[in-house]
Amino acid sequence: MFCAISGKPTRVPVLSPSSKCVFEKQLIEEYVQQEGKDPVNDAALTVDQLIPIAQTPEQTSLANNLNSSTLNSNYSIPNLLSSLQNEWDAVMLENFKLRKQLNQCTKQLSTALYQRDAAKIVATKAMAANEGLKRELAQLVSELGSTAAAEVEEPDMGLLERLRHESEAYLAKTRKIGSDFNLSVIAPFRLEKQYTVNDSLNLHRAISLRLESQQKLAFQLSIASEVCSLIGPSNYRTIEVPLKDEVRYIKCTASGEQLLFAPAHGSCCIHDLVKNVTYDTEVESRGVIYMSSHEEILSDHFLWASNTGRIGLTTLNGEKTFVIIEGSSDEEFFTATYHKDGILFALASKSAIKIFDLSRPSELPTVFQVGEQINAEGEIKRVQFSSNGYWMVVQCGDVVISFDLRKEPGTLAVNAFPLGTELWDMDVSGRNLVLLTASDDDHYKLDFYDFQKSKKIWKSVNTTFDVKIEQDSKIKDFLMLFTKEGPVAVIQTSNEVILYTTQ
Repeated sequence: MFCAISGKPTRVPVLSPSSKCVFEKQLIEEYVQQEGKDPVNDAALTVDQLIPIAQTPEQTSLANNLNSSTLNSNYSIPNLLSSLQNEWDAVMLENFKLRKQLNQCTKQLSTALYQRDAAKIVATKAMAANEGLKRELAQLVSELGSTAAAEVEEPDMGLLERLRHESEAYLAKTRKIGSDFNLSVIAPFRLEKQYTVNDSLNLHRAISLRLESQQKLAFQLSIASEVCSLIGPSNYRTIEVPLKDEVRYIKCTASGEQLLFAPAHGSCCIHDLVKNVTYDTEVESRGVIYMSSHEEILSDHFLWASNTGRIGLTTLNGEKTFVIIEGSSDEEFFTATYHKDGILFALASKSAIKIFDLSRPSELPTVFQVGEQINAEGEIKRVQFSSNGYWMVVQCGDVVISFDLRKEPGTLAVNAFPLGTELWDMDVSGRNLVLLTASDDDHYKLDFYDFQKSKKIWKSVNTTFDVKIEQDSKIKDFLMLFTKEGPVAVIQTSNEVILYTTQ
């Protein structure tokens, strides 16, 4: 017989009527006096309830021999043996208690971990349900307040599957495509052309990596029916378009064959420059902050977004419109940018950037919040993706920050670059930075910086060029178009767009 506490053969065995287990009398009596319960099943137990078990002389002798720590010849020192046995029993009793406490802690920890995981799942489902309710509410408000006659559709799985398939094919083709920018051939800039424009104009360029020209620009002139199309330093022209009033937004498609524009009132339109035909759409122009088409991914559609975060696709003939994400009136976005993969789309408010996966519109966006993932002060002013697909470049306050999208949100790809009053721009790769800085009263200088991978910084390449602007003109915007023919510095003042080239 073995003791349920020590695991050793018993010298004086007793039986617990509660658990029906055998114990060494001395050990179980000491435990019951301290705890008042059975050590196996925790049932109430007293010393008087313990039942002695009779042993044969042979069993008693065997137990004594096994439990003795000395040879039989040493029994002449009974006090030492008794002391050692008492110490051993105390150790066994304490060890039993510790094992029991460990088992209890293990069970409690397992229960706590299970409850935590269950709570996380419930919280995630609740957040998703909340986001869905917001979108449904925004859709309802939009439907009630919209003046559009036709209804838009939700994208079917075939369109989203086509989006994913064409994205994979495009990424395989553009993995090693670089920028048209070549700093070594840049020469001093000279005034090329000046256009009179309205002060409400905003410049929006189109980007394509596989076509001859990576960057294209179109903007409306002061005469509403005239639009300037700019592709390179020597490739610009004025186009007659059927516009009567100022537009809120205008941009050419990646192919350069269509113009996308949002009038001040009504719906967005597409003007086909090849066919000289204008198509109306079901997209309400009010609140539109972004319009763009991709050169190879769903290239028969254009993507649009509103300041409420509503995102959709419309065919380039205007016949069908699909709403991908309904958005919410809780936030107001002011700018957006489209990733080269045709799937990631970033919407920016003054305090946060939300990156959506358009192929999985039900998923929650990845958020970059000022003061958290964006470790800077001030408001977000600009955001763009780089052509390598890995970076997102953000201006927040007076710094330019590049984030590595392959890592946790907030991970830097390039250390923050401090700005003063300069305006800035980059080539499509995000590796070449140019600043436009006031030098004298009517002179500005262009400073070029190159990305240094080993130090994760933009380093000045000591290449500076002057451009002269009329003294009374206040610069509103600045773009640098890097083309195979050379760069074009596009400077917008309150009433002019001025082109500077190196040719």
